[in-house]
Amino acid sequence: MTKRQCAIFIPYRQTNGDVFVFLQKRSKTAQRIPDYFGFFGGGLDGEETPEQALLREMKEELNYQ
Repeated sequence: MTKRQCAIFIPYRQTNGDVFVFLQKRSKTAQRIPDYFGFFGGGLDGEETPEQALLREMKEELNYQ
């Protein structure tokens, strides 16, 4: 298996001492780990830095800039 560089975003909220982590449910047809819960993010494209990849993935997956 080839290792790939990726950028991951882990949104969370802390309320009254509790920490809530938000996950995505992957589709049953996802290329990697289908039908599982996971964090937001993905692999780096070309010469992209991890920071650039994270911003792109946040826009793609969460529509957030």
